[in-house]
Amino acid sequence: MKRHESLVPLSHDHHDGLVFCWNVRQGLKRGIDTSRIITYCLWFWQEHLVAHFAEEENWLFVPGHPLCNTAVQQHTQIRTLIETLPQNPENTGALANLIDQHIRLEERQLFPELEKLIPTHTLALIGEKLRQSHAGNTSACYTDEFWKA
Repeated sequence: MKRHESLVPLSHDHHDGLVFCWNVRQGLKRGIDTSRIITYCLWFWQEHLVAHFAEEENWLFVPGHPLCNTAVQQHTQIRTLIETLPQNPENTGALANLIDQHIRLEERQLFPELEKLIPTHTLALIGEKLRQSHAGNTSACYTDEFWKA
């Protein structure tokens, strides 16, 4: 799907999020100790999702827009699942499913809608903020590649 150049950094984040979901699912499918997968989930949350959610909510989402409201609600659900994951390891698969569903909502519905709704000059300003915030991000690597086991 063609994306407005200003939103490409967020779409790259979404690609990383889909890889995360695949990794979690592979670990679960292979019967990897859930504590290893949870450690990965907590790492991904801190290294990727916290900043990503803040960028979307603070710079991109239009207050009151129904799809933006849905995305913010999903952010809250994801945050809650992450925070309670150590006490509820059975929710690991649900977390991967929710993140996958969330990314697909944003890429297929929300971003195309916002690209039409937000003026081009405003998208350019958002894009500049995103480029600056992503500059120097060396996509930290996770060392316990349990999904390859």
